[in-house]
Amino acid sequence: RRAGQALGDAGVRAAALNAFGAATRFYAGGLELAATDDPARPALLFGLGRARMHAEHTGEELLADAAEALLAAGDRERAAEARALLGRLLRRQGHGQLGMRHLREAAALLEGAPASRSHAFVLVQLAGALIIGGESAEAVEAGPAALAIIDDLGLDSLRAEALQWIGAGRLDSGD
Repeated sequence: RRAGQALGDAGVRAAALNAFGAATRFYAGGLELAATDDPARPALLFGLGRARMHAEHTGEELLADAAEALLAAGDRERAAEARALLGRLLRRQGHGQLGMRHLREAAALLEGAPASRSHAFVLVQLAGALIIGGESAEAVEAGPAALAIIDDLGLDSLRAEALQWIGAGRLDSGD
């Protein structure tokens, strides 16, 4: 158990450094050592799915499994993040409608939830997908909602992406 936890922690550190190839190896090792009922398993699934998405442009099944496991464990925020990443990945693979469905489901999971980094992340991902999909009117709503959370919580790492999609939506709508 301690070895699996150490590998999971190493995956977190590698992912924080955008070393997603290394993170993939660490998370995969931790997952291999985790029992099916291990409470750390949903987080390992999420970490591995996210790392594979960034490193290999794969991980659909991992992200779907992570979303379900995190939701079952009561972690709606990370479940929504996993669902949003799955939506983003599917859209990049050319499955636009399916990807958008997952992004909308991610946003619905956090509807009415308190402001959080996860909530802002999901709304930014949704705004981006809406802009790319030509739905700028709806994106103009999601982007500012994300920016309000970002400003309230001081989430500077998400600010540029939110502003990018807000600007694109305003430009597209003729503002």
